[in-house]
Amino acid sequence: MTVPTPCSLKQVAAELGISSANLSLGDSRIRALAGVLSGPVGLKQCEGKSAGGTPSIAGADSLTDAPSAHTFALSVTENFGTAPYTYLWSIVSETGAGSGFYSGSTTSKSATFIIEISPHPQTLSCLIKCAVTDSLGASKESGANTCAYTCTA
Repeated sequence: MTVPTPCSLKQVAAELGISSANLSLGDSRIRALAGVLSGPVGLKQCEGKSAGGTPSIAGADSLTDAPSAHTFALSVTENFGTAPYTYLWSIVSETGAGSGFYSGSTTSKSATFIIEISPHPQTLSCLIKCAVTDSLGASKESGANTCAYTCTA
């Protein structure tokens, strides 16, 4: 969906998925949509703009192997707002027998998660999400992606 031409503040709020109550053109989310970081901003600068979709994660997969640990390299694609971005990676849930953990960078566009299984053989599945925030404070969360590892040894 995009903001229509001409538009109202209520239509801009609807595109952003926020309430129009007590909303002003100086709001950081409207500035991000308009692409205006500072100075005057008007509804005209929001026309034809889209708040974008949900960030997407690449690299999640499933693997069966003999070692007791596997490394998953993931990255997220931003499709909204204004750069630069910050990232907050998290494991939403773990399912399966045994235990697992992750380590590595969780505040960059790319993240490395290590799933270690003990005792084995076992299977562990982790749902992983990433919250992305743009330079003006607009934030969106990716859908959950699964990293599943089966240790056969």
